[in-house]
Amino acid sequence: MKWFLYYAVSLAANITVTLLFKNYINIEPLSVVPVFLLMLSAFIAVYYYTNRSKEDFGTNYYSDIGFTDEEWEKVCLYTCRFNAGAIPIYIPFVLFFSPIVKAIVPTLIFMIAMVGGVVFFRIKYRKSLYLRFCEEKKELETQKKLEESGRWK
Repeated sequence: MKWFLYYAVSLAANITVTLLFKNYINIEPLSVVPVFLLMLSAFIAVYYYTNRSKEDFGTNYYSDIGFTDEEWEKVCLYTCRFNAGAIPIYIPFVLFFSPIVKAIVPTLIFMIAMVGGVVFFRIKYRKSLYLRFCEEKKELETQKKLEESGRWK
């Protein structure tokens, strides 16, 4: 319900601003770029919110990425929040800026929102990730030594 309300308010604000400033707004063909990225961010936010397991993405890259299932769920939630937070930022670019700015800046915002979830997760949990990776590395080194000595089953 919270997500529906968020999108309804964003859409209502967009329609209200468009109606109030329709004589002053500079709508051009490049206005399609931020509108498309706005819709794409909304779709990605909802998709990451509803599909949080690695299997939902269906590729080997996400299955072998090195995150546990709990960590991957947190990454999905952060990616969802970054994309949902970027949605209201696109609205002024649809309405007011020059064509070059309309094409470049929303694209940069979209790229930041897409990688923001993983980057934020890695920054926030860097110590626990580092410790887990070090433990896994020690286990692999121990296993390799045991295999070389012939004591590994």
